[in-house]
Amino acid sequence: MSPLDTSIQRFSEMPRAARWAFWAGLFIVCFLIWNDRIRPIAAVWDARAEEIRQDLAAVQDSEQLLGDLSRAQREIKVFGPVRPPARSKSGSALADAVTDLLREYRLSNESFTLSPPRPLPRGTLTALATGNDRIEAVAGDFRFESSPADAAAVIARLESHRDIEAVTSVLMRRLERDKVEVQLTIESWVIGRKQ
Repeated sequence: MSPLDTSIQRFSEMPRAARWAFWAGLFIVCFLIWNDRIRPIAAVWDARAEEIRQDLAAVQDSEQLLGDLSRAQREIKVFGPVRPPARSKSGSALADAVTDLLREYRLSNESFTLSPPRPLPRGTLTALATGNDRIEAVAGDFRFESSPADAAAVIARLESHRDIEAVTSVLMRRLERDKVEVQLTIESWVIGRKQ
C-alpha cells in the first residue's frame, strides 16, 4: 500500500467531527491565504483596470470633442462670425433698418408696426443670457408698394442686414403690371431685462 492510500484510510477512520474540523481548518487556511495574498493583487488589478477604462473614456470624449470642434469650425466658415444680440432699445434696430430702406428705394404706402418684445423659447441662445438679462425677439410688420425689382432688393437687404435675424413672413401681391404690394414680418433678437 502506498503512503497516500494509508493516509486516506486513516482519514476515513477518524471520527466524523474530526473530519469536519479538518475540512473547516483547511477552508480557513485557504481563505486566509486568499485574503492576505491573492485579494490585494486582484484589488491592484481592478484599480489599474479602472484607470485604463477612464483613460479610454477620456480618449473617446476627446475624439467626440474634436469632432464637435471641427463641425463648429465648418459651421463658422459657412455662417460667419457670431455676434451677440444688441441691448434692447424697443426695436430701434428694426426701425433704423426700415428707415434706411425708405431713403434708398422708391417705396409708397409704407407702414411699419413693431410688436412688443417677447422672450425666446429656451435653447442655446437663451442659456447665454446672464444675470437679469434675457434674450427677447422683437418683430415688426413692414408693408409697402413698389416695383417687383425694388421689392426683391428690399427683401434681400433685410435678410442680409446685420441687426435683423430673420424675415419670417413674406406676402407679395400684384397690384398693377409694374407694382406689387409687399407685407413682411421681420425679427430681431435683443438682450432685455427680466421683470
